[in-house]
Amino acid sequence: MNGFDLIIIDEASQLPTNYLMAALQMVLPFTSTVNAPDSVDASMVNELTLENPPSPDNITRLVLVGDHNQLPPISQVEPPEKLKHLIDSSFFYYLETHLAGTAPAQVALQYNYRSHADIVTCIKLLGLYNELWPAKNHATNLKRIPLDIPTHIHTPWLRSLLQRECVVNTIVHESPLDTVFSKTEAAITVDVILAYFQLCAPKDTQGEIDFWDQQLGVVSPHNAHGSLIIRGVQEGLTTPHRLTHLDDDDLQEKLVGCITSVDKFQGSARDFIIGTMGISADDQLRSEETFFYDINRFNVLISRAKSKMLLICSRNFAMYTPSDIKLLPIASKIRQYVYDVCQHTGFEYTVVNGSQSVTMELRTMPNSDFSPPNTTYTDQAHE
Repeated sequence: MNGFDLIIIDEASQLPTNYLMAALQMVLPFTSTVNAPDSVDASMVNELTLENPPSPDNITRLVLVGDHNQLPPISQVEPPEKLKHLIDSSFFYYLETHLAGTAPAQVALQYNYRSHADIVTCIKLLGLYNELWPAKNHATNLKRIPLDIPTHIHTPWLRSLLQRECVVNTIVHESPLDTVFSKTEAAITVDVILAYFQLCAPKDTQGEIDFWDQQLGVVSPHNAHGSLIIRGVQEGLTTPHRLTHLDDDDLQEKLVGCITSVDKFQGSARDFIIGTMGISADDQLRSEETFFYDINRFNVLISRAKSKMLLICSRNFAMYTPSDIKLLPIASKIRQYVYDVCQHTGFEYTVVNGSQSVTMELRTMPNSDFSPPNTTYTDQAHE
């Protein structure tokens, strides 16, 4: 094989620099000589040039498609700082830190065709995309949420949450001592999942597979918290009456894929995204603040939703002040999301788990009047 004229790499924000070397085997070959200065002191070499470089018509174009404001490659061990640009780090990071003076052409996409305008408002709140706008037909995303709420869903806050026009929502609870899992949040999340399942009412096996694969996504940072939610949903769908069309093994498989970490959702989207933090104890927040208060992680969480978004967290989580000064901006953005963006209140509810009673509050964002500037829509989409 002689090589390709064009190489396109999707989800490039998760491509480690060292992995990129494999793709470079596919570039068009050429022969040239490097002109190096007479000095052998590498610290004194500012640039290298090619003698007889190939013509522009005979080189491979490399197109990276991705978002450096999303999650980087997953690494089991944090690489040494001085080797970070070469080992287990995104090639985007390499370009920014080592080729800043000769940066390749960049195209920032302007329109988000995935999400309703209210969700795009929240994405812009993070300050990562100053010129991001919802698509002209963004309101059609609401049609993905069924309009008629079943009469047997009696709980007032659930009925309010499931309303089609309640796009961006937060539930804040007062449980103060949750560590790697929260019984309070798990109970709330299970109630929301079961109610949304009944709202969508899959009619057969394929309909239910589509529900778990496309309509609902639940982000749980810790496996223990996710497992607690999965057990609750399994019990709710199988006892006392069997509501699921799937057998137990298939249901377990679908729930594991639907209720998982935010990393697993990068590059995909769901109609309704639920983010449940499962942590409230001050000591635990302090020990994991770099994980939870990561702007890229929160960006991926809220930008996966097409039609409806719900964040479930403790008041301690929303009001936490990180000890690391670099994390203060994102902690402030999360607090702003919870209390300023989701400013409409109206439902306080008591969640009972055994002998524990915890107060929770449902907060909703007023529908935004969010329209892009007078310009022509293109086919560019923000992923």
